[in-house]
Order: sequence, then structure tokens, then C-alpha cells
Amino acid sequence: MNFRGTLGRILSWSVYKPYRAGILLLLLLLCLQYDCKQFAKISLDGDLASYSYNGVSSPKEGTYFAAGQSSTSGVIIQSTDYGLNWVSLVSVDTAKFTAITSKIFQDKIYLFATTSKGSVYISRNNGSSWSTVTVVSSIPLNGVSVSSNGWAYVAGSGSICRRASYYTSDFATWSSITSGLNDNTNWFDVSSYGGAEVIIVGSSGRICTSSTNGTSWTQRSSSTTSTIYCVSHGSSSVALAGGDSGYLAKTSDQGATWSVVGGVFSSSYSIKFHSISFQSASEVCVSGSISNSAVIYCSVDNAVTWTQLSSADTQIFSLSMLNSLYGVAGAANGVGILAIVPGQWYRNTTLLC
Repeated sequence: MNFRGTLGRILSWSVYKPYRAGILLLLLLLCLQYDCKQFAKISLDGDLASYSYNGVSSPKEGTYFAAGQSSTSGVIIQSTDYGLNWVSLVSVDTAKFTAITSKIFQDKIYLFATTSKGSVYISRNNGSSWSTVTVVSSIPLNGVSVSSNGWAYVAGSGSICRRASYYTSDFATWSSITSGLNDNTNWFDVSSYGGAEVIIVGSSGRICTSSTNGTSWTQRSSSTTSTIYCVSHGSSSVALAGGDSGYLAKTSDQGATWSVVGGVFSSSYSIKFHSISFQSASEVCVSGSISNSAVIYCSVDNAVTWTQLSSADTQIFSLSMLNSLYGVAGAANGVGILAIVPGQWYRNTTLLC
């Protein structure tokens, strides 16, 4: 396009009609808003940007919690304005936070954050106060999920899988659930939905499912030997799993069978999927890292076709989308938090587009 020529014609078109200049300004603003719909780096106070945020969770619209780690410590932060401003809730020097999730029970927001030392930090009052439960001593816990039926699950290294109940102990007591699980597997993520169905994923392409709230497990074929880092339910029967070497697969039968999802990215990319965020059974976004950069793709048709929502010059480890346009991502240290905030023109942020 001849930009100078086009600009000259636009100016000559508007100079004699002042109202036309207003129309052009409005169109320009709309173009900036929608054509540059990229995640922006959010300004964080103090040293909060020095953490890598491995988990992001949103229990209700506009409210986000993120769990981060540095080389030796961990932090949990909160935003109540769609990810634009953040405050620190928890800071520990003895462990690194690896994941976080949230669920509302009896009108109370429960939060669960796993650590590299085998403990779970739990808040039963929207993050105002926290208690710590040692699930397994000194072994990293990598993933956490809570079902609406009151069961919570953690997955960890060294074949660790534990569960706790809201109704029997208010998540204070965690028991081992390994019947049918593979020995010597590092489990990286776990996902549950409203019923008894649970899916756990890990090293060597391992996927196991349970229809008994984790009491017993069945190994499934994933069609890969690559490490699977993330899994998430869109409904009781639909889920996605993603990991190394561009592996992204979907199940529509509660995890019994998995089919590789195509069309998400160029086959020339050596992408590693870190996070999956469903907005409904048919709407989902995924984040993946390529070396020291990242991309976010979204689908609104049951993972059949995909559109790139954003890219960033940093790794993205976690993702929580409000819808297919807005959300929060946890990124590597030096960046910290990325977001697309509804109605925000990013005056105090840095666009990554």
C-alpha cells in the first residue's frame, strides 16, 4: 500500500468537512482497539514482575488470582479489575507456587495453590486468610483441580496424586489415590468437572482417567510419548490436553479416547503447550511457548478451527480467559502478567503487538 498517497487522499477528503475528521478519528480508534488486540504487559508494583506466574484462576468475572515463583520463593497476587491492577496476598520464602485454582462453595470463594514443597495453601474467604496443608513432604505438586461436587485433587512428581473433600473435612485431610496409576510418573496436571470424572496427565505421554472421583484409574492411549503438561475440561465429556512437541488432543467421551487436534499452528513450530482455558464446551483458548516467545490460539467451534489471538516475546505458562477476546496470562519473570482488559486503552501498560 502507498501509505503517503493514501494518507494524502484521506486528509484532502476530510479537510473541507470538519465532521469527517471526527469520523476518521473514531475509525482510527476502533482499528487500534480491534486490529491490535494483543495481550499487554501489566505494570506490577515492587518486585512482583520478577516472578514467573505458573497459575492464573478466575472464580468470578473481573477477579483473578495468580500464583508465581522465583528461584527460591513464591507469591500469590490478586486483581479485582480484570487484571489491570494487582496486589500481593501471600509471599513465602521457603517454597515456590506451582499452580492455583478456585471454586465457589456456599457463596464462599475457595482458593487452592500448590507448592514445590508438597503443600497446598488454601483460602476459604476470597484470599483474605490462608492455611497450609502438607500433602506430601518435599515433593513438588504440579497441578490442582476442584470439582463442583466437592472433591479437590492435586498431581505431583513421583507418581503423587491426592484428593480431599469439602463435605468431610473442608479440604483439611488429603488421601492418596493411586489405584491403577502408573508408577514412576511425574504428573503435571489434573482436571475434574461437575461429576466423578477426573483426568490426570504427565510424563511419557501418560493419560489416566477416573469415573469414581479418583478411587480407581484407567490408563488411556494418548498417541504420544511426549510430556503432557496441561489438561482441562470444557464439559463432563469434553476435554483438551496439551504438551511437548506440539501435542494437543481432544476427547469427547470423558477421556476414553483422544484425537490429535490440527490446524492450531504452523507445522514448522516446535511448540510446547502450557495452559488451556475453556469458556464453554465449544469455546477454548490455548497458550504455547516457542523458545522464548509465545502464542495464544482460540477456537469457538469445538476445537475444529483456530484463530491466533495474540503473540508475545516471552514465555506464557498459564491462561484464564473471560471469553475469546479478553483474559489474563501468567508469563516468565521480567514480564509477570499479561492481560487484555475490557474497555482499557492500556495507558499504563506496554502493548506487545
